[in-house]
Amino acid sequence: FLVSRGRAIYEGRRWVVAIERGIAPVTLGLIAASAVVITRAADHGAIAYAVTAATAGIAAFTRFHPLLVILAAGVMGALGLI
Repeated sequence: FLVSRGRAIYEGRRWVVAIERGIAPVTLGLIAASAVVITRAADHGAIAYAVTAATAGIAAFTRFHPLLVILAAGVMGALGLI
Protein backbone atom coordinates (compact mmCIF):
# COMPACT_ATOMS: atom_id res chain seq x y z
CA PHE A 1 0.00 0.00 0.00
CA LEU A 2 2.70 2.45 0.94
CA VAL A 3 4.76 1.78 -2.19
CA SER A 4 1.68 2.19 -4.39
CA ARG A 5 0.74 5.43 -2.67
CA GLY A 6 4.29 6.76 -2.92
CA ARG A 7 4.38 5.88 -6.60
CA ALA A 8 1.11 7.76 -7.17
CA ILE A 9 2.45 10.83 -5.37
CA TYR A 10 5.78 10.92 -7.19
CA GLU A 11 4.60 9.60 -10.56
CA GLY A 12 6.45 11.05 -13.51
CA ARG A 13 9.56 12.07 -11.58
CA ARG A 14 12.82 11.05 -13.21
CA TRP A 15 13.97 8.89 -10.32
CA VAL A 16 10.65 6.99 -10.22
CA VAL A 17 10.83 6.32 -13.96
CA ALA A 18 14.45 5.17 -13.58
CA ILE A 19 13.51 2.75 -10.79
CA GLU A 20 10.60 1.36 -12.81
CA ARG A 21 12.81 0.85 -15.86
CA GLY A 22 15.45 -0.83 -13.72
CA ILE A 23 13.02 -3.17 -11.98
CA ALA A 24 11.36 -4.39 -15.19
CA PRO A 25 14.29 -6.53 -16.43
CA VAL A 26 14.81 -7.94 -12.95
CA THR A 27 11.16 -8.96 -12.81
CA LEU A 28 11.34 -10.63 -16.22
CA GLY A 29 14.46 -12.50 -15.19
CA LEU A 30 12.85 -13.78 -11.99
CA ILE A 31 9.77 -14.95 -13.88
CA ALA A 32 11.90 -16.70 -16.53
CA ALA A 33 14.06 -18.38 -13.87
CA SER A 34 10.93 -19.59 -12.07
CA ALA A 35 9.57 -21.01 -15.31
CA VAL A 36 12.80 -22.91 -15.93
CA VAL A 37 12.80 -24.36 -12.40
CA ILE A 38 9.16 -25.46 -12.66
CA THR A 39 9.70 -26.95 -16.12
CA ARG A 40 12.73 -28.95 -14.98
CA ALA A 41 10.81 -30.27 -11.98
CA ALA A 42 7.66 -31.18 -13.91
CA ASP A 43 8.90 -32.41 -17.28
CA HIS A 44 10.67 -35.74 -17.61
CA GLY A 45 10.59 -36.47 -21.33
CA ALA A 46 10.73 -34.98 -24.79
CA ILE A 47 6.95 -35.06 -25.22
CA ALA A 48 6.43 -33.25 -21.91
CA TYR A 49 8.93 -30.55 -22.91
CA ALA A 50 7.15 -30.17 -26.27
CA VAL A 51 3.76 -29.78 -24.57
CA THR A 52 5.23 -27.20 -22.19
CA ALA A 53 6.76 -25.26 -25.09
CA ALA A 54 3.51 -25.43 -27.08
CA THR A 55 1.51 -24.27 -24.05
CA ALA A 56 3.88 -21.35 -23.48
CA GLY A 57 3.79 -20.42 -27.17
CA ILE A 58 0.00 -20.54 -27.38
CA ALA A 59 -0.34 -18.53 -24.18
CA ALA A 60 2.21 -15.92 -25.29
CA PHE A 61 1.33 -15.44 -28.95
CA THR A 62 -2.42 -15.98 -29.23
CA ARG A 63 -5.50 -14.49 -27.65
CA PHE A 64 -6.56 -17.93 -26.40
CA HIS A 65 -7.04 -17.92 -22.62
CA PRO A 66 -3.86 -19.30 -20.96
CA LEU A 67 -5.74 -21.16 -18.23
CA LEU A 68 -7.61 -23.22 -20.83
CA VAL A 69 -4.34 -24.20 -22.48
CA ILE A 70 -2.82 -25.15 -19.12
CA LEU A 71 -5.99 -27.09 -18.25
CA ALA A 72 -5.77 -29.03 -21.52
CA ALA A 73 -2.13 -29.91 -20.83
CA GLY A 74 -3.07 -30.99 -17.30
CA VAL A 75 -5.86 -33.23 -18.58
CA MET A 76 -3.43 -34.82 -21.04
CA GLY A 77 -1.04 -35.48 -18.16
CA ALA A 78 -3.79 -36.88 -15.93
CA LEU A 79 -4.90 -39.25 -18.69
CA GLY A 80 -1.34 -40.49 -19.07
CA LEU A 81 -0.90 -39.14 -22.57
CA ILE A 82 2.26 -37.30 -21.55
